[in-house]
Amino acid sequence: MIDFRPPSPDDLNKYVVLIRFLNQVHSQMQNINDETERFITLLEKLGEVLEEHQWGVSDLQSSLLDYEKDLERVKSINLPEQRPDGGE
Repeated sequence: MIDFRPPSPDDLNKYVVLIRFLNQVHSQMQNINDETERFITLLEKLGEVLEEHQWGVSDLQSSLLDYEKDLERVKSINLPEQRPDGGE
């Protein structure tokens, strides 16, 4: 037969401390879950904003490439040399 003995006051205090600790852990886990949900929502909104502006960024990139090509074309033009006194 198993010998049963009631928990000592020290054992009961340990259980109380353990339960409080587990409650704190649970509370912190809930805070982490809440922050994770908030972070996921922010990431989703960021994705929506990026998607909305994707065409604008693509247009800007295309315009920038056109500008760079025009700039290179202008740089490649050989202008006649001018004399320092302003004459030809």
